[in-house]
Amino acid sequence: MIRRSKILLSVFLLTLFLIILQGFLGTFKGEGTEREKKLEISFYAEFLPAQELLKKEVMELLDKYQIHLYIAISEEKMAALTPVLKEYQRRNIEYSLWPVMSKEDGYWVQERNLKKFSQFLDRIFEWAKENKIEIREVLIDFEPKQFFELVDVENFGDFLFWARKTARENIGKSKFEQSKQVVRQEIIEKIRSRGIKVTATFSNFGLEEIKGFSTAAQDFLEAPVFGLPWDRIDFQCYNFPILARSSFTHPDLARVLYSLTERARKYCHTEISFSVGLLSPQEFSSEEVIVDIGAVLAAGVYRVNIYSLDGLLEFTEPEKEIERILQARPEKPPLTIGATWLIFLRKMGWFYLRSLQFLKNL
Repeated sequence: MIRRSKILLSVFLLTLFLIILQGFLGTFKGEGTEREKKLEISFYAEFLPAQELLKKEVMELLDKYQIHLYIAISEEKMAALTPVLKEYQRRNIEYSLWPVMSKEDGYWVQERNLKKFSQFLDRIFEWAKENKIEIREVLIDFEPKQFFELVDVENFGDFLFWARKTARENIGKSKFEQSKQVVRQEIIEKIRSRGIKVTATFSNFGLEEIKGFSTAAQDFLEAPVFGLPWDRIDFQCYNFPILARSSFTHPDLARVLYSLTERARKYCHTEISFSVGLLSPQEFSSEEVIVDIGAVLAAGVYRVNIYSLDGLLEFTEPEKEIERILQARPEKPPLTIGATWLIFLRKMGWFYLRSLQFLKNL
């Protein structure tokens, strides 16, 4: 027992030392000439009514700042979005489709609803053909159904309970491997065969296994992503919900975001982007979003997606908020004790998931 405790303590201290060392090495890393690249931003439009998207001032804002939109589309919204997308095509406003299903069907894409989602894609393509709607890109949003329960999580203890319950419900290696083939054949190939780009977006926790040594985090998230032929992979890094439910500070989270972006840029061989937010007057100001964008830029990634257009339009002067955001510059956040601790907790969480996946596979 004593020997085992010593081994665990040694592993703990070694992991902590490596995290701190990696952080300090990153601090002295050269910036390079890539920092001169231009920031490209997109906004998510999830709940805005079609008539709001058709307002003259909204379209002029999108056109003036060349903002690309990810527009959520469901069975119920198809008819209402038809005139919106036709008008956007006429005005050359860039958009991509972000298919979402009913809450009963899981809303986002998950291992358990892949067949239904594939059928939904068929209906979207039929609708687009009938109405002469151009589709250049489809966003596949992988999130487990248990994410709906996160609204009830108020503290770190609640989160640990939720994570343990979700892991036990979702982890299953053979099921995961089967779903990976379904994603390849029923989603990616179906979309790309029509000459349409396909992007996957999922939680940044998946970056813990970007080197390909494991699938446990993806299994936990019900998100078969790595190793498939996506045109781009987007990592969701929404810092506001964590700030609202933990003792971590924004500088802590910004530093973690910087580290994650560096990791993705180093090991991901597909085009990448990062999603930040939640932008709105009540939640995350443009100044806070700029800090996150600066961290992403400092790590060498220039495509950022902001959640959401819905929140942006709640500001008194949305145009001024856009101008502030576009002025974001690369800024590497300092290494903090909180960031080091959070990175360590992520590693331990991933190790737990790997162990659980291994035991379930016996």
